[in-house]
Amino acid sequence: MQVFVEYYGHLRRAAGCSAESLEVATATPEGVLDAVCEKHTTIGAARDSIAVAVGDSLVAPSAIIDEGATVALLPPVAGG
Repeated sequence: MQVFVEYYGHLRRAAGCSAESLEVATATPEGVLDAVCEKHTTIGAARDSIAVAVGDSLVAPSAIIDEGATVALLPPVAGG
C-alpha cells in the first residue's frame, strides 16, 4: 500500500527530504514507522517519541490508514 509521508523538524533532516511516497506492508501508523525506519535508519532512534497524524488529526498506533493517505511524522515539541 502506498502512502505519502511528510517529515517535520529534525526528522526532515534525518530523512533527507521533506516528503516522499512509501510502500508500507501494514496500513497502520506502526506499519508506516516500520517502513520509514527501515529506509531511514537514523530515524529509528527517535521512533518511540514520534507522533503520527493522518490528515489534520493525531492517530493511535493501531489506527487504519487508507491507501494514498498523507501521513505526517511529528517530532516531540517543547515550549517555554
